[in-house]
Amino acid sequence: MAPGAHAADLLTHARMYAIADRLLVTGLKALAAAEFRLACLHFWKEPEFGLAAEYVFLSTPDEDKSLRSLVCKTIAEHSELVKDEKVDYLLKEHKGFAYDLLQEKVVKMGGV
Repeated sequence: MAPGAHAADLLTHARMYAIADRLLVTGLKALAAAEFRLACLHFWKEPEFGLAAEYVFLSTPDEDKSLRSLVCKTIAEHSELVKDEKVDYLLKEHKGFAYDLLQEKVVKMGGV
């Protein structure tokens, strides 16, 4: 994690990923995904995580699982995140999110 990193970087990296995807800049997309992963590891308990999770699921195509899987893995590791307002909204309103999270939780528990 870079010195001076902040929880707000979660949303910054998610936005950079979405921009790189739209502009077809694969190197930037990969870098943004790597930075988002690190930010998830360090800032999962911050309120910004829920905001970034919502942004990821509303701004990336359903078939693009890169950031989506990072969000789901983070929540599967830290189940208390389902109490977050933004995560709760996604669970209720975004069927793809609920499905992806369930799949990740099953894998984490040693299932399929």
